[in-house]
Amino acid sequence: MTPADVGSDTAGAVPGRFRGRSGGNQHGLAGQTTRGGATLVTITEAGRARVAQVLPDHIQVANALLFAPLSDQDLHALNDIMTRVRDHMRAQPPRSAATRKRRDPPPQRPATS
Repeated sequence: MTPADVGSDTAGAVPGRFRGRSGGNQHGLAGQTTRGGATLVTITEAGRARVAQVLPDHIQVANALLFAPLSDQDLHALNDIMTRVRDHMRAQPPRSAATRKRRDPPPQRPATS
């Protein structure tokens, strides 16, 4: 198992809609599919190339810092844990479906003269 395999089926599953800064994926940097009420967002090859361009060596540094000390057994365990977390999160209703509590307005300060 490689670090890229950890969470490869779990990363990016979020309830709601996929919106980039410009309101969508206009540059083809990410893909999106809807599965079971969640939107699965994945980085495309074009997205990986952009990360490599903008943040050179980022993936190597992240792998060295986060995954280098982990054994193959650790990576499998981490993947199992992330899968359980994903399954638990997917079992929850979307946050947008929950009734929101109204916040009380902040107390009015007396006018000073």
